[in-house]
Amino acid sequence: MDKQKIFMGLLTDIVEIARVNDNSITTEEIDDYFSEINLDDKQLEYVYEYLYKSNITVKGYVNGIKKKSSDDSVGLQSGAVESSVRIKQYRKNVKELEPAAPDVLEKACVAVLNGYANDAEKNIVIENHLAIVLNKAKQYANRGVSSDELIQEGNLALVMGVNELNSLGTCDNDNPVKKCRNYLEEYIKRAIVEFVDKSNEEESDMYATVAKAGLVNEAVKTLATEYGRIATLSELSEFTHISEEEIMDIVRMSGNKIEIGKG
Repeated sequence: MDKQKIFMGLLTDIVEIARVNDNSITTEEIDDYFSEINLDDKQLEYVYEYLYKSNITVKGYVNGIKKKSSDDSVGLQSGAVESSVRIKQYRKNVKELEPAAPDVLEKACVAVLNGYANDAEKNIVIENHLAIVLNKAKQYANRGVSSDELIQEGNLALVMGVNELNSLGTCDNDNPVKKCRNYLEEYIKRAIVEFVDKSNEEESDMYATVAKAGLVNEAVKTLATEYGRIATLSELSEFTHISEEEIMDIVRMSGNKIEIGKG
């Protein structure tokens, strides 16, 4: 909610900046203004679209499409190549890791399952399951989250999963290697799926917030022209079909910069 509040405040500010600049602003200015909350490209597109639909000229964003300068193209290509190279190198490093000897791995798994594993034994179990993270990250790629993020989230889940196994205190050591693998594979998969779902949900929430904020802003202006005064909360709610509670949330997130009449 804090990020949304900052976002709404910045969105209101950027509208005012554009209005005093003959209803015009550049995509570079928008990107720079929102840099403090680290919006991704898709989220910035929502901002461009919101301004574009508010009759503000967004230079570099023509007919709903952001134009790429030669520098932008080089930057995007460079970033994509760098990420691809980094992932390929990481996959290569994981593949080249020398697997622990079966008896060493089994001993480490027994120690983890029984809750007395030291750091070295935990690391053995972690290193022997890094490939699972890569496989799961590949499986859930192209779902709105970068491979880098999926791998990072998967590796974090792997470490947490091993620590959780280390606290279970089970003495049932029948096929400990398989038990560790099954548990960690499910743990990693669940963490990645939840991460993807949460990321996409946040994306959707931000889009909805922008859309509703735009509607409320337009309603304020439309009703002010129609009534010759500032519209009340109930009038805005009736006009926009947005609940009064949601409108007040939008007002608060904008830093109370959206004016509502009393009554």
